Amino acid sequence: MLSRCMRGGKTTMLYKVFDRLKKEEKLPIFISFNGDSLVYKLDGEKVLDTMLRAIAVSLMKNKPADKKDAERVRCSEKALKAYLADKQDVVLVVDELNVLLKANPTGGHQDVGRFLREMFLDPAGRHLVFSAHIPTSAGLDQVLGKGAGSSRTVIPIKMPRCAEVQRLRGIHPNCAALTPLEASISATSRP
Repeated sequence: MLSRCMRGGKTTMLYKVFDRLKKEEKLPIFISFNGDSLVYKLDGEKVLDTMLRAIAVSLMKNKPADKKDAERVRCSEKALKAYLADKQDVVLVVDELNVLLKANPTGGHQDVGRFLREMFLDPAGRHLVFSAHIPTSAGLDQVLGKGAGSSRTVIPIKMPRCAEVQRLRGIHPNCAALTPLEASISATSRP
């Protein structure tokens, strides 16, 4: 889990993790709910269905051209399970998981928790890496609900720190407008 304040480098770090996994011939699946993504929660859509749609879009060779096209994509748990059945070293990389879960304050966390456990945590050769704006000491049940009833400890990933604003601005084009205040908050927040 990566946890840090806004513009703290979480997305950039997840991209680096994704690239590294690809170089190591793993099967990373990158999905994001940070607002720049093609997939967002539709009115009346369950949060699990939003997540499944995001995974489907990520796995597509010919990606939807825009958000409107991405709205039409559908994926069932059964279809995803069949697709992943013979795959090894699958890693689901989720940017801003908290945004998806916040999108439905009335529930859905337990369905997402159950799904992530059954699809990416319980099977051998499957893994989950995610970023969120929550305390890193939280158990997975606090993030996603009880799911199968067992709690798992979230392992925080140590993110590099940098005290030089100019260097931070050069990390990624999205960081070019980083202010000294944002840099100081990022540098002092717990990874």
